[in-house]
Amino acid sequence: IEIDPGQVVPGLEHLLASPDANLRAFAVEVLRRKPTEKHVRLLAGRLDDVNRDVRRKARRYLRELAAEKAWREEIITEATALLKTDQWRSLEQATILLTQLDHKPAAGRLVKLLKFNRAEVSLTAAWGLRKLAVRATLPGVVSFVDAYSKDDFAVKGPVEESLAVSHEIGDHMLSQLNQ
Repeated sequence: IEIDPGQVVPGLEHLLASPDANLRAFAVEVLRRKPTEKHVRLLAGRLDDVNRDVRRKARRYLRELAAEKAWREEIITEATALLKTDQWRSLEQATILLTQLDHKPAAGRLVKLLKFNRAEVSLTAAWGLRKLAVRATLPGVVSFVDAYSKDDFAVKGPVEESLAVSHEIGDHMLSQLNQ
């Protein structure tokens, strides 16, 4: 990889499918060093990796690539698509990435993710809403805070299942939203 990452490109799909997180991490490194539209898609796909370090590395590299005008829109498109899924790892990482890129159109979806059944997603959504600070989300946030307080840390939505979180997670969410 250090000498010529292009030599690894033919084996990328095999590396990304490996059960070994270290091999997937090497593949992520190659994707960053040899960006193409396909490689950006593959890198975005790693935001759902089962290994926390691999998905964080992929997110960090996508953020770095998004600093280049040539890749920013493609990365935002990929992250926005992941934000529409129900895969908690992708949701968490896409929320962080889009927030770091100050992509305000994501805020509407983040309000809905406050009710997601994984604390990793709901707490990250609360943080994202605080950082993005989109005025149009205020009614949804206030509604969530009110419902959350009335139902003793259980929010019931028309589609979402009940979200029962610990007082500690609830306190963190409310802290983010009230800020």
